[in-house]
Amino acid sequence: MPTLKTIAVELLRDFGITTLTPANSTDNTNIRGPSTGDLQAVCNAINGALEEIWCAVPAEIFQQRYGGVLREPATVSVTVTQYSKTVTITTWADWMTGCTVALTGDSIYNEIASSTALVKPYMGATGTTTGTVYADCIPFVTGALTDSDKIARVLPPIRLAGYGNLRPAGSRVEFLQWSGLLDVTTPHTLPAGTQTSNFNKQTGTPTSYFVDAMNLGNASYTNLLRVNPMPTSAMMVEFNTMIKPPVYVTTDIDNGDHVTDPAKNVILPFSLFFLTAFARRRLCGDGRFVNVGAKDEINRQYLKALESLGDLKPSITAAHSMSATPIFRGSMSATPIFRG
Repeated sequence: MPTLKTIAVELLRDFGITTLTPANSTDNTNIRGPSTGDLQAVCNAINGALEEIWCAVPAEIFQQRYGGVLREPATVSVTVTQYSKTVTITTWADWMTGCTVALTGDSIYNEIASSTALVKPYMGATGTTTGTVYADCIPFVTGALTDSDKIARVLPPIRLAGYGNLRPAGSRVEFLQWSGLLDVTTPHTLPAGTQTSNFNKQTGTPTSYFVDAMNLGNASYTNLLRVNPMPTSAMMVEFNTMIKPPVYVTTDIDNGDHVTDPAKNVILPFSLFFLTAFARRRLCGDGRFVNVGAKDEINRQYLKALESLGDLKPSITAAHSMSATPIFRGSMSATPIFRG
């Protein structure tokens, strides 16, 4: 099986490099070896090629099955400050990220951002209180879902084990309406006294879902698979995902001795011709590219590879060819969580 090193060495020939022994080394006086940045350029080309391929092929090509657990409601002890979102949850577990919490002393349900923060200010008195955490979401964090960092896109159907497929909400507003809110868009039109417990989510067997994202203002997103109603007992959710492309670093090519192969295998469900074709075209735009005479052939191979990716697409009548649910939106268009 080809390793990343063997692919990289082949790509380095377009820079006029035939060995991994660095340029200007005592044992490399007559042969052009990689200078500073050469390996990184090749690494960037390979990673960029993988992202381009991932976006060009149907999500089902890179599909992986996942199963998550919606836990039974849990009682927690929370130190709170009136009108503040800062808290301390003393009985914290990673699966609580993003979940709804009903805190004693506040009539409106809140949401947990982390072990030290709520999404909304606590309206009760300062002190230590108790609360009930409802597992109405599965956060894509390692402590709650193994290998969740590999998920690029959630694919329908989302199945509640023992009950059947959940209905996808088309937007956040629609999901909130299904969650028990009387009027999400114009709550001010409701009569006085109705905006209390009616605006809290309901409990029961989940029937719908929405793929959401939460950001704490630090540019780090936590992705969530939300369900409605909130379960009152532990339940398993099954779903398919499109996994992210791998990201390689220079030490995957050369571990420092310039001879030993780090043996980082490149595993793809199709010929490596696609990877090298896409990567070589990216290298053409680098100032270190010296294989000028091959540019037309490189571009031809790239276009051939791009066209051939269409042959990988499953029939639109196939059961597994359903459109992907994007990670940030509830619509049925396929939009990856990463941008590039």
